[in-house]
Amino acid sequence: MAYIAWQCLALAWHVERKVFLVGDALAWSTVQMQKFSCSWGWLEVEGKRYEKDVIVHVDGSVTPRNVEVSKSYLRESFHIPLSELELDFLESEDPEVVIIGGGHKGMMTITPRAKEILAKYEVQAVTTPRAVELMNTEKRRFVAILHSTC
Repeated sequence: MAYIAWQCLALAWHVERKVFLVGDALAWSTVQMQKFSCSWGWLEVEGKRYEKDVIVHVDGSVTPRNVEVSKSYLRESFHIPLSELELDFLESEDPEVVIIGGGHKGMMTITPRAKEILAKYEVQAVTTPRAVELMNTEKRRFVAILHSTC
């Protein structure tokens, strides 16, 4: 029993240091760190935490989402929707795909005029956790618009 406990402890030590046991030999492995992560109320990009909605641009820069310009739509929606007023930057960046994280429960809506603008692009409109998964695996140039809460 002590031998099994020692093996588990040794395995945990090796995993923590990115070394994995393969048969009787040790094998070094590079564990790719997640570039993007999230939880309710925050988003993280390359280790920097943001506690507001953000836009991740084609060049990897991050800017706050300008929700103020879309507040006029609040009477039509419980949450501030993604509106055409926030999408003027898309044409100059020319992403291959636009990833929209609509919140952890997908509560952020998209206005009809914003949908018309987005129709020019391949769009993945999903929950924010799913958007983060897509961002971590996407190989094409993308823009991500991410809602950090519900």
